[in-house]
Amino acid sequence: MLSIWGWCRRVWYGCGGARLGAWLSVKEILREIEALPNEQRLSVLESVRRLVEPEIPASFKEGMEQIKRGEGIDLDEALRELDEA
Repeated sequence: MLSIWGWCRRVWYGCGGARLGAWLSVKEILREIEALPNEQRLSVLESVRRLVEPEIPASFKEGMEQIKRGEGIDLDEALRELDEA
């Protein structure tokens, strides 16, 4: 799993490192991304997705698809059922 620093580094270099040598907090990065025009914001999103995509486990992606289809279960309900068993 990628640490927050690793993620920031990948975002930084993946997007061209506009301010070389400067470290930004996540809030600052998000603030700068939000200030971009829509087309540039989409470009940043695609760059991040391309960099991070290989590190997302397939099981997580499958779980997200199940949730989208309404196949997820309520965690509290599942834990209650386990306690009752």
